[in-house]
Amino acid sequence: MLDALFGRKRELRDAADRLYVALVEQARAPWFYADLEAPDTVDGRFDLIALHVWAAHRALVAGAAPAPELAQRLVDTMFTDMDRGLRELGVGDHGVARRLKQMVGAFRGRVAAYEAASDREAMAAALSRNVYRSESPVPQADEFAGYALELARRLEAAPIADLIAARPPAAPAREDL
Repeated sequence: MLDALFGRKRELRDAADRLYVALVEQARAPWFYADLEAPDTVDGRFDLIALHVWAAHRALVAGAAPAPELAQRLVDTMFTDMDRGLRELGVGDHGVARRLKQMVGAFRGRVAAYEAASDREAMAAALSRNVYRSESPVPQADEFAGYALELARRLEAAPIADLIAARPPAAPAREDL
């Protein structure tokens, strides 16, 4: 019985790891930084990863078991990766704990903002604040909002089995927006 329990947990952890890698790959598309002028900084990259994890998490939470558990494991995987990344940058143990606490708070705030964004205009405003750190509308945020909403739609429409197998749908291309 314990083998089945631990085997299932290991499978979900592995699935979360694979899905996270696929989402990070989507978040690293050069056009975010070159064309949409997302900041190519540690914080900017965090924002892009957080956006992609939010969209997948949203789709998984709405699915049948084991999708909600995978959703939590996906977030756990993201913060394990953030911990590792901070350590690679030379941040010490105390600094890592402080920075991770800030990142968790930032992620929760972004999730709340993206969930509350009911249309493209509201999503553009949320992205202006979070990605571009601007209280004023940023012109590139409209196209970025189209991307975010289409990404969320595609992930929600994807079969849960595909997400568990780390086969998220293709990220929207600029011409899809």
